[in-house]
Amino acid sequence: MLATGGISRDDFSLSPAGVYLSDAGRRKLIAAHERRAREETTHPRFGYRMSYRRILELEIRVLGKYLLGEVDEYAPIWTR
Repeated sequence: MLATGGISRDDFSLSPAGVYLSDAGRRKLIAAHERRAREETTHPRFGYRMSYRRILELEIRVLGKYLLGEVDEYAPIWTR
């Protein structure tokens, strides 16, 4: 978001305890996350279009099945 101008230095504050995101900056970050989660793309394993939010849900389910021993192999997917 810094590279695209979605958020700027003015959205942060510096204190002795650390760097903090302002309320306005948090709203921008959450809005950008929600926009991205609603975007649709083709799932690399299943081959059909769905939102990034749905892809994350499916991947969590597949990983859970692997951890429970219900599937023999888990290959993570990679996005840009």
